[in-house]
Amino acid sequence: MTLVFLGTPSFAVPSLERIVAAGHEVLAVFTQPDRPKGRGGGLSSSPVKDAALRLGLAVHQPERVRRPGTRGAAKKMQPDAMVVVGYGQIIPQSIIDIPRHASSCAWIATAEVSRSGSHPVGDREW
Repeated sequence: MTLVFLGTPSFAVPSLERIVAAGHEVLAVFTQPDRPKGRGGGLSSSPVKDAALRLGLAVHQPERVRRPGTRGAAKKMQPDAMVVVGYGQIIPQSIIDIPRHASSCAWIATAEVSRSGSHPVGDREW
């Protein structure tokens, strides 16, 4: 299955790694742009970007996912499905409708992880 992955935080990394390990073709990873961090203001990349680069995947970092250029780039890929894990922006319907199997898209939000009782970093209970 060909997929596009949208995610940013560290708790999204295991999902991306498992998708790749399962043999799915990840056409691209969309994540938040690098942001200034710390006193020096040096740019810091997202955990998902770091993982995607380590896995040899194409990375896209649009400032706003709802801009037409982002939709056009994702649409050209013609993914079978999309996986969204804590992307950090509201995904517009125009993006949701892109995959061939839009009803099979996986959406995992921070709130869902919290409700499940699992901690995204470590094993402690909430």
